[in-house]
Amino acid sequence: MKKSAFFVFLLVLTLGVTSAFALTDDEYRILISTSQAFKEADKELGRVWKEVYEGLSEKDKKYHMDGQQKWIRKWRDDYVQNVMKLGMSKAEAYTEATLKRINLLRILQHNSKLSEADNAAGRAWPDYYFEEWHQEQLRQFKAIFDSSVFFDMEALMRTAGIENKNGKKQNVDKNDHNIPHYANAKVSYDEEFTFYLIDEHPFYVTVDKKGYNAAGMQVGDDIDRDSLIKFNWGMTFMGWDDMYEDESKHMYNWILQREVDEVKRPVQRFSITSENGKIKSIEWGSIVID
Repeated sequence: MKKSAFFVFLLVLTLGVTSAFALTDDEYRILISTSQAFKEADKELGRVWKEVYEGLSEKDKKYHMDGQQKWIRKWRDDYVQNVMKLGMSKAEAYTEATLKRINLLRILQHNSKLSEADNAAGRAWPDYYFEEWHQEQLRQFKAIFDSSVFFDMEALMRTAGIENKNGKKQNVDKNDHNIPHYANAKVSYDEEFTFYLIDEHPFYVTVDKKGYNAAGMQVGDDIDRDSLIKFNWGMTFMGWDDMYEDESKHMYNWILQREVDEVKRPVQRFSITSENGKIKSIEWGSIVID
């Protein structure tokens, strides 16, 4: 009964919004259905808030519940309104506001467990701690991505240790929906890499080799929702679109768009396929525009 009352109380907090720039219920549902990043961040916020709240002393619970209520009713929307003036989309702005709130709750969780001696020793985290940590993690993600996901196939061959560059070449079945669009041949290598070709030019790669690290993901590793959330944060930080999931193929996809002839078009794709909770294959390459 306590848990039910707790969640009902949280629901009540979302009502009676006082900010002039408020997120309506309909807008919230649209964001949840159209932005994977916001959906995952919102879900994570609910999980973290519950965890933090239950760990607070009875004395602190009311104070921090009031703070959470003010954030939902006003502070979040005020922040979003300001960053949207700088050109950020509504989905991006609400996602960022939610991630910042999660960071602050993590700081609250850490600091609430410290003794007076710990505080005197300077072990408390400042408010900006997690934001700096988050930015550093994203920079590291980009460095790992750039050093392992090559769209230059010669560079990939060198990094992957492909010794015999004359792999097994085969024509492809145009009716096979599992191969990249426009591919007319593929070359397979003993190192468990497959390159798809257009007129002899490689434009797409599939990695089945266990142990090859592509942007921090490895074939054979466990994959769960938390790792996908973190990976999606890294990809969107680099400018890729939010993850979209093809449930029928157990595939998670990211698209990078660029201005082509003054029109924004998809130019690159990165995908992870899972099987029984593990990464089965990783693939990436260029997108051919009709």
